[in-house]
Amino acid sequence: MKIRTLIFGVYVGVTALGFAALMALTLRDVRLRYVESMRRTMGDTAVFLATFAAAEPQGRIGAAAWRSCRRRRSCCGCSPATATDA
Repeated sequence: MKIRTLIFGVYVGVTALGFAALMALTLRDVRLRYVESMRRTMGDTAVFLATFAAAEPQGRIGAAAWRSCRRRRSCCGCSPATATDA
């Protein structure tokens, strides 16, 4: 093996290890922030859905809003299934 080939191989190996270490540090930081963000979002969504599900429609305006919300279609065009649809 020539010395030039050995030097090139060591250079490529050290560069690959450095790149892998940099990517590992970056991915770890991004993963921590992503998980924290998802926990907050899912927590807010859970509170919103619990509040919405527990709320009873009151009066004509509340009942009308409840009915119109139940009739809304999702983004894919399908109607949401409810217990009273069966």
